[in-house]
Amino acid sequence: QTGVNEYYFCQVMHHIVSDGWSVNVEINDLLYLYNWHKKSASEALAPLPIQYKDFAAWERRQLEGNNLERHRQYWLDQFENETSRLVLPYDQPRPELQRSVGAISSFALDENLTSGIRQFLQTHDFSTFMLMMGLVKVLLYKLSGQSDLIVGIPFANRSHRDLEDQIGFYVNTLPIRTELDANATFIDTL
Repeated sequence: QTGVNEYYFCQVMHHIVSDGWSVNVEINDLLYLYNWHKKSASEALAPLPIQYKDFAAWERRQLEGNNLERHRQYWLDQFENETSRLVLPYDQPRPELQRSVGAISSFALDENLTSGIRQFLQTHDFSTFMLMMGLVKVLLYKLSGQSDLIVGIPFANRSHRDLEDQIGFYVNTLPIRTELDANATFIDTL
């Protein structure tokens, strides 16, 4: 408490037990409970239909028997050919000790450009994700000269409705491998 009607709430949670989605779930639950308490209403949060342990048990069952070998073989096939480390040109040498110092650069696209992008996506039946991934891959190709590129994509892994209001670590990272053709058009690349 910092004043008569002023409080600060601080919570530290390890990433092993929550993901970005969980943060929003928790904030929504806290706001709901705060407002519920202020109104002295009789309806608290609805009980969750399943718990994280139920998901973990289900996921473990999905990897039993031949399923694990089938998934394992899929990823071994995807990375059967050796890949090289991405080498990007730097404007200064990398420090020996990583300092994790960075910055954020924000910008907004004007309405005409945004409208043009939407039209392009609709005309070619591409998703926004496909466009952004294509732009990243082409940029990495232009900067590195390497055509075999892998980009890791975090995936929320909450495809079932019962997982939407859960707090837990559900994220998987999917490696997306692309072999770019220097003679292909951008549309062909997408």
